[in-house]
Amino acid sequence: MPAPFPVETLSRLYCCLPLALRRPLLPLAQAAFSNLRRAAQIPAQFRLQAVSLQGRERSGGKPATVLVFGGKRSWAYFAGLVFSRLEKKEDLGKVLIGSIPRCLASQANRPDIVIVQADDVYRRLLRRWGFVHLPEWVSFRFDLSIPPEQTWKQVRSKNLQENLRRVRKHGYRFELTTDPARFDSFYRDMYLPYIPLKHGDSTELVGPRFMKLFFESGLLLLVKKQDEVVSGSVIMTGGHNAKAMIIGVSDGSEAHVKQGALAACYYFTVLWAREQGYRSVDFGECRPFLDDGLFYFKKSWGMSLESYPHRRNGFGLQVGIPTPAALDFLAANPFIVQGRRGLEGRILAGRDHVLTAAELDGLLRAYLVAGLERVVIVSPEGFDPAVEATVAGPYARRVALIHGPAESLFSARS
Repeated sequence: MPAPFPVETLSRLYCCLPLALRRPLLPLAQAAFSNLRRAAQIPAQFRLQAVSLQGRERSGGKPATVLVFGGKRSWAYFAGLVFSRLEKKEDLGKVLIGSIPRCLASQANRPDIVIVQADDVYRRLLRRWGFVHLPEWVSFRFDLSIPPEQTWKQVRSKNLQENLRRVRKHGYRFELTTDPARFDSFYRDMYLPYIPLKHGDSTELVGPRFMKLFFESGLLLLVKKQDEVVSGSVIMTGGHNAKAMIIGVSDGSEAHVKQGALAACYYFTVLWAREQGYRSVDFGECRPFLDDGLFYFKKSWGMSLESYPHRRNGFGLQVGIPTPAALDFLAANPFIVQGRRGLEGRILAGRDHVLTAAELDGLLRAYLVAGLERVVIVSPEGFDPAVEATVAGPYARRVALIHGPAESLFSARS
């Protein structure tokens, strides 16, 4: 999608400035680009494209229907998240955002799941209609105030230990460069092949001009195996924190990923930033689902979660009808909502039995990520009396237990 006119104009003017001026001004330019994009998107969301999707729900295999109000990237993302295979897609035309409740009420066959792509300014309106608001993206940050090895030891993640083992096994090393020609090679041969393979039709590529702005305000870290460059990351520098903006893998190779090339990028970025005296590294965004693969990968490194500052778009989520397929989806996809005080996790568990203290402890270990204000756990069959001891102490203020139907995920107060 081309940049809105003011963004394109501003970026051209910014590129005309001397590099010595561009570097200190980049944080302000980023905020300006983001705000201008948002200003263009909010009016455009008055009328949203409605798309009906049908297929077999991924976790339970039951037939499901999802109604998405939003653009192609939104319905493509949720088609991949909900279905093992998309069987039917039907365009229903444009709908005014204020007409969504009437549109849902008039449907003879209500969908199992309803998604509305909408900016944060619409959050109160969506909440009034029974939706919860998921941020489109959340961000992860690695704290460097303590030695990384200490953080990694405390995490006790088998996934992380396996990734570190791969980095050691393959003898990776890294180099840093500010050579524009090597950046062009990274963009063409690593970033462009890798990102679409990972995200498919929901891919949102960063254009070469914007990415070069990031590169010119930082550097490029390249990971090498012997003499072959296998992965890389553009790192913005400045102030007390570094930001790993963009990552890529040579030719988008899945073999390199399996051999730990991406893990090596994270590993060397952390060690380099610590050595340079930075306080933290921002490793960028993930989707707001607690079992998302990239979310799990970043969490395993001991990073903390935070709202993504330059994106205010989100998704309204609602169950149209609590069918078995809809409940299967909710149980398999615990999600994050934007609450009044910060980010919250929402988890559906105990659908066919009383949730035990051991099961609850497992959920908290898996999903109570640093940076979440709290997690809300809904159990339709209730909780074993012993769970009170589990949520006491350090968990007391960060866990809310609800004995109620699955729909309580949407009515719990933020």
